[in-house]
Amino acid sequence: TMGVSLSPMRIVFVIGSLGLSGAERQLVVLASGLAHRGHDVHVISFGGAGMLNEEAANGGVTVHHSPKNRVAAILGLPLRVRRLRPDLVHSYLPFSNLLMAVTRWLYRGIPLVWGYRASDFSPLAGSALNRFQDWLSARLASRADLTICNSVAGRNFACGLGYPKDRVRV
Repeated sequence: TMGVSLSPMRIVFVIGSLGLSGAERQLVVLASGLAHRGHDVHVISFGGAGMLNEEAANGGVTVHHSPKNRVAAILGLPLRVRRLRPDLVHSYLPFSNLLMAVTRWLYRGIPLVWGYRASDFSPLAGSALNRFQDWLSARLASRADLTICNSVAGRNFACGLGYPKDRVRV
């Protein structure tokens, strides 16, 4: 809200990688803006380095890379989050959202925000994997304290899947 001053927070973003795509770009812009406002911002990229890593670092964001072994990176992610002692965890994209939801017990008491960047307009929306991911996400969405969608269409789609309407914002 305009005019409201918040105490600096430690915010941890979780994403597969900082590759050159729309969601990743949104994350870097948001994280850099929060760092510019005095927050201690970290991004854990469990899929390795990406094209936007340097831009995030130049924006005052601390970028953490996971081990090259993707399974080890995924299994160790919740503990890495907990070790950073964040005030808030914000995961981006379905796999990260699901992973943070099912491991929430490892960092209980820390608010979890999901970043939802999809709708039924996605070219992969009809694939079996996406249908399963949507189904599972809808069942676990209540583990997130808030889901932020990047469009009204995304919000409507998420709520249509069963996301708790009172916790979904654009």
